[in-house]
Formats: sequence, structure tokens, C-alpha cells
Amino acid sequence: DSYTTLWTNFALGVTPAPVTNVSTGEGFATINQAIADANTTAGNVIELSKNLSVSEQQTITKAVTLEGNGYTVTGNYVKTSGSNNSVISVQSDDVTLRNLTVDGVNGQAVNQLHGVNIYRSDNVTLQNIAAVNNQTGVNVNGSKVSIAGIATANNDWHGVDVDKKNGAGEPAHLTISGANSHSEPFSVYVDNLDSGGVTDVDGRYAFVNNPAAPNDFTNDRLYRLKLATPSLESPLNNGYTTTNQFNFEWADVAGAVSYEFQNSKTNGNANGVLSTINYSATSSQSKLWSSGAADGSVRYWQVRAVDAYGVKSDWSAIWKMTIDMTAPAAPTLTSPANNAIVSGGPVQKWSHATPADVDHYVYESYADSGLNQLIFATNVTSTQRT
Repeated sequence: DSYTTLWTNFALGVTPAPVTNVSTGEGFATINQAIADANTTAGNVIELSKNLSVSEQQTITKAVTLEGNGYTVTGNYVKTSGSNNSVISVQSDDVTLRNLTVDGVNGQAVNQLHGVNIYRSDNVTLQNIAAVNNQTGVNVNGSKVSIAGIATANNDWHGVDVDKKNGAGEPAHLTISGANSHSEPFSVYVDNLDSGGVTDVDGRYAFVNNPAAPNDFTNDRLYRLKLATPSLESPLNNGYTTTNQFNFEWADVAGAVSYEFQNSKTNGNANGVLSTINYSATSSQSKLWSSGAADGSVRYWQVRAVDAYGVKSDWSAIWKMTIDMTAPAAPTLTSPANNAIVSGGPVQKWSHATPADVDHYVYESYADSGLNQLIFATNVTSTQRT
């Protein structure tokens, strides 16, 4: 008898490492391992291939790029010290984090972790970062950092905090741009203007100095995304009102708790903001009552929205309105003559003593002298109709 032995080779599946140094091809279980590896050097790209749950702070001490590929690093541990108080700590110049979510799980309540803590490092870039469920989403701690696209949510203290000077005594600085979002009342916060500052590249933020709680700092500044600019509604731009008892009205703005109103007798303005203010007021509603202005008064007006922390929107466009309570004199019909018999389509004409006071004429024709059988009606801006 002959026997045939069949050998079958099975390729065993190997689970790829969650962290890879793309520059060297090596795989690692954590970011810390990738950074500590002797082959990891400045300029390398380290990327995630899956969500990563870590049991200690991930500290970046080399000038690398961490590419998150849309994955999340979750800190499943409790703060133990200042060197283990963040999900990710950046402690090197020239670091880039991008396309990454950093989750501290339960913020101040239990883990007491910050999301990303950038400590005394310059030229650090964050692109398309989400920081959620931390004490502070991103700490710019004695560092110079650029953020382009960030979403912070459910962080107990701040979305982004800018604080402290570096070892050379230079203030921390944040340059922020892009389409950002923040759910925290203290969205971007500078603890002390002597030790930190912000450059808002796109002008999407407004700020207020010395905001109210949660602390008693006296030289701090709060940045929040601007509210939408109010859209004016009534009186219409270049329009008239026939009474001096009326409301200025505008559309509601989400997040606004009040509105600032101002008007002027002239259209003089600087960059769209009225220069010589005749009257100003604050309203808790999207309207403001006006009463008693003289007939013929012309007003230029605009509005801006204010949120609960005193941060204000841009001023609205400037609209013009006129109070006109005096009816114009009646026109005098001039042609054809009264009781004239005409053929064809005659040109009907009239004159008016004060044409500058007229916006338009109401033309009506009737089939009877009692003006009961209306044939045609229209508005006319000239003093004739064919």
C-alpha cells in the first residue's frame, strides 16, 4: 500500500498593533512604547489603527506627528500626580496631533484627567481634534500652540485653557482657526493676560475680560464663539413709518440673553459700526419700543446680540428709516381736461406741489362718477400714466 501524506499550512491571523511608527514599520501596544523605542526619531509619523484605551498618561517627548485616523484615545485611569494627569501630554517642540479624539471618561468626577496637556513646548499643532469628558479639553501650558479645527464637549473646567509662562518667562500663546465647536461655558480661557494670549485668526470668537465665576481671577479673559449677527426686520431698510409709536424688530438669535440697540441721525460709521450715537438701549427681547420722535425724523439703526457671559456678536447691518406722519398734498389732475372726450389711449397726467415728499402715487380708474365700480388700480412713481 502506498500512503500519501497531505500537509496543509494555515496562515495564522496576526492582529495588527494598535500603534504603528509608519516611518519605521514597527508596531506597538501604546503611544508610550512607540515614543520610547530607540528607532523613533524626530519627524517620524506614528498612527493609530484602532481605538486605544490606556491605563496611564501617554507622553510625547519627541518631535513626531501622531495621526489618529479618526480613532479615540481613552484614559481609563485616575490621576495620580502632575506627571500622570492627562490622557496625552506633549513635552517636545514641533509635535503635531491630528484627526484624533481624546476622552477622559468622566472628568472632574472620578478620573480628574485633562485631555491634551502641552507643557513648555513650542510649534505644537493640533488639527481636527476632539477633546471630551475631561477636566480641561486642551491645556496650553507655557507653550506656543496652533489649533486648526477643534471640538470640545463635556469638559468640566474649560474647552481650552491658556496659562503660565515657559521656562524663559515667555507667555503661553494659542493661535486658533478653523470651524470649531465648544459646549463648555468657558470655551477658550486665559487665566492671566500677563502669562497667556490668543490669536483668533478667522475672527470667529469674541471675548470678555474678567468674566464671572468659576473663579475670582482679576486679569483673565474668556473667549467664546460669536453669536450669529442679528437680522433686522422692521421698519424696512429705507422704509417709512406713519406713526412715532412703533417697534424696532429683528430676528431672534440662538444663545442670546439680550440685545444692544443703537441709532444715529447720520450714517457715519467705522467699519459698519455707527459712529455718532443718538440713542442706545438694551432689550431682553428681539424688539425695542420707540415713542415720541418728531415727524420727519430719520434714524440709522443696528443691533448686536449678547450671551449669558457678556460676549457679543458683531453689529448688524445699518438700516435707515424715516418717520412720516404728514400726508402729502393731493395731486392736481392736468390732462385730459375734466369731462374731455378723447380717443385712443390718452396719457393721463397730474401735478404735485411737493414731489420730493412722494414715494409713489396710487392710480385708480372707475366706470362711474360715484367711484363705486373700480376698473383698474396700480401704483405709479411718475406723474403720468398711459
